[in-house]
Amino acid sequence: MVEFTSWGSFKPYIFFSSKCGYDSHFCQLLEQTKGRNRKEEDWRRRVPFPFTGCLAHVEVFEGANGSISRITGITEHNTACSSAVLERLPPVPLHEHVYEVALEQLRNGASITSIQQKNREMIQAHSYRGMDTWDSDTANIWYIFLPTDHTALYQKAARGIGVDATELPQYNIDNWLNPESSEFKREIAEAVFHYSARAEAGDRFELCLATPEMDEAAHKFAHKSQLILDGTFGVCSSRLLLFIAMAIDEDRKGLPIALFLFSAATGAKATHASYNTDILTRLLSAWKNHLMKKFGAFEPRSCITDTDTKERGALLRVWPSIILLLCKFHLRQCWTNYRKKLLNFKGGSDFWKNHVRNALYSFEVQLIATVEHANALELIAHQRAYFTGLLEHQDVEAKHPAQAGLTHLKYIEVNWMSLSLWQSWSEWGRIAAAAAIGIPVDGIIPTTNHLESFNAILKRKYI
Repeated sequence: MVEFTSWGSFKPYIFFSSKCGYDSHFCQLLEQTKGRNRKEEDWRRRVPFPFTGCLAHVEVFEGANGSISRITGITEHNTACSSAVLERLPPVPLHEHVYEVALEQLRNGASITSIQQKNREMIQAHSYRGMDTWDSDTANIWYIFLPTDHTALYQKAARGIGVDATELPQYNIDNWLNPESSEFKREIAEAVFHYSARAEAGDRFELCLATPEMDEAAHKFAHKSQLILDGTFGVCSSRLLLFIAMAIDEDRKGLPIALFLFSAATGAKATHASYNTDILTRLLSAWKNHLMKKFGAFEPRSCITDTDTKERGALLRVWPSIILLLCKFHLRQCWTNYRKKLLNFKGGSDFWKNHVRNALYSFEVQLIATVEHANALELIAHQRAYFTGLLEHQDVEAKHPAQAGLTHLKYIEVNWMSLSLWQSWSEWGRIAAAAAIGIPVDGIIPTTNHLESFNAILKRKYI
């Protein structure tokens, strides 16, 4: 007994082959050449018949109107195939309604866990089509969504949006952007303002996107106004980095206005650190030139980032007069982490630890509020004098916490008090940005929270 299987393509083409002609080991080797390493349990043979090397197959070609234009293939099976017997029970297919519900959940950003939960709930409620007459002992369909069904679900999802899962992602993208390709997608190509394929081992894949609506928002809300820039990682299984530019609209809501996607450098061990000022400068320059061609000019007056010096360096190269601001959350996080490390020693008096901790916290609040660099330095000197006095306190338990306080002051002075850096995180920077844009100081956003929130939604729901 010989069974056949079929799979659809994105071209008018269908391929039927003998199941005895499918070699799971060869397919796994082919996947490895594409950089896809899977566990054996994921590729182990599940086909009910053994592999016999049978070449029997049929290829059906269709015309644009759906008519069959050609049928070719080998219709003779080899002897081993003709006499093959079942080695294992054939898999029971999952009911199509289960896939339909799961695909709708995927489109709405649901996780696999949520899909499994809904599957259990619908089985319990007998909500799937055909469950009223379904007999698990005799039916040749199943309703339980198992881990082995995940791949088929993702393949169906990819097929639904026109992604050829049999191709490597970079080839799909190149086909979508190539006007001479049959897979060319004009709506995607029109949104891409910079693209560089990874043609050789040392090249980076680069893709920058902005829809016409995003361009309009950039011109309306970021030109001569404020900008947010931040990178996010772990957006997919490939070694890719994504940077996002965001503007703030009249309702103080964040609007993503450009996406910068690029691959990690060849040989880099840590994807999240595999970028530098040069590549960010190149991508930001491409964005600026794109908007200048469209609107004549694009000059954000200020930009807020986290503590990444590479982002800040690139922004200054592209817009030399831009006012750079540091996210207060990331600033305080750096200071808090260092303070905790210094005061997290064993033993000693909790009273003096808390006293120094509270003194440093109050000092940091005052330091951020300064508008004169000289006043900020005086504040540090005053706090240093206080902790120096604690070293001589009659209670010897005060000495270690006081020394920790002095070390923390030294850390801030050395790492955070250069004039340009102080201007970016102090109140001076917000006042300067507000004056440059022509809005009240409270209109200058103090953190990158708008973009952090968008990053979370992007990765949890849309990717």
